[in-house]
Amino acid sequence: MARQRVLITGATSGFGAGVALELARSRFDVTAAGQTWQQVTSLRERAADEKTKLDVIKLDLLDPMDLAHAADMDVDILMLNAGVQEAGALVDIPLDRVRRSFEVNVLGHLDLAQRLIPAMMKRKRGRVIWMSSQAGLMGVPFLGTARASTKPAQRVTANGHRSARRASRCPMPRHCWRCSTIRSR
Repeated sequence: MARQRVLITGATSGFGAGVALELARSRFDVTAAGQTWQQVTSLRERAADEKTKLDVIKLDLLDPMDLAHAADMDVDILMLNAGVQEAGALVDIPLDRVRRSFEVNVLGHLDLAQRLIPAMMKRKRGRVIWMSSQAGLMGVPFLGTARASTKPAQRVTANGHRSARRASRCPMPRHCWRCSTIRSR
């Protein structure tokens, strides 16, 4: 069986980097995406140090050129993990930063998914995994509206895709805010 191709956004640090490296060590061809060249370089060095074959690309979800490049990729699993966070009291977070959080955390991922899902549908296989967090389930003091409000929006978007799947044969997104590994059905 051919190795499945995985694209992971927000994969240059934390949970995303851990998943990318672990999947690359196992039976997956992984492309890890980071927002900046500095992040890309850092993860490339880490993968080389760990002797792990990992493709690392720059993918800023608000950059049309980066999105166009990613749209040309042939992926079996799309893991939407990137996110930005603004902490502070509701009255202290500038509205432009709240907008940017929605642009990255929700709309940027939706844009990327819309670009990649048609090829998955054509191949009749694929998986979209929307990562979220506990922040969308409870109010945490000073975590800020920007992050806490984008997480429920991610969940609703993923659930909407899941519901549409039955009618359109769209690859089913799997929304997970506690998952520690990628699980295919």
